[in-house]
Amino acid sequence: MSITLPSTPSFRLDGRRALVAGAGRGIGSAAAAAALAEAGAAVTLAARSRNELDAVALAIRARGGRADVLPGFLEVVTSKIALGRIGKLEDIMGAVVFLASDASALVTGSALMADGGWTAA
Repeated sequence: MSITLPSTPSFRLDGRRALVAGAGRGIGSAAAAAALAEAGAAVTLAARSRNELDAVALAIRARGGRADVLPGFLEVVTSKIALGRIGKLEDIMGAVVFLASDASALVTGSALMADGGWTAA
């Protein structure tokens, strides 16, 4: 009797391109961009900080990968935010405390938009 075993799908991404937002640091650079490039994808990096993106792209290229930096990402994003700036951690601290407190006891299944007016624009 013979059986046919299933084969594992390829984890190779040769010939594909990946857009990685938040690629300047942390999970975006280490996990996403580096892993995708190592698997063969050409990666396009986007984030708020151009200097960090250039460093990540250089590191990927040094390991033989292909990486490009999306130009003007910060300008495009801030042009869509009514307040005209990227939020800071302090901007969402109040919302976090509100949602974690008893003051939000009646809040269920809704979205609290703390996006500087992105969704309103």
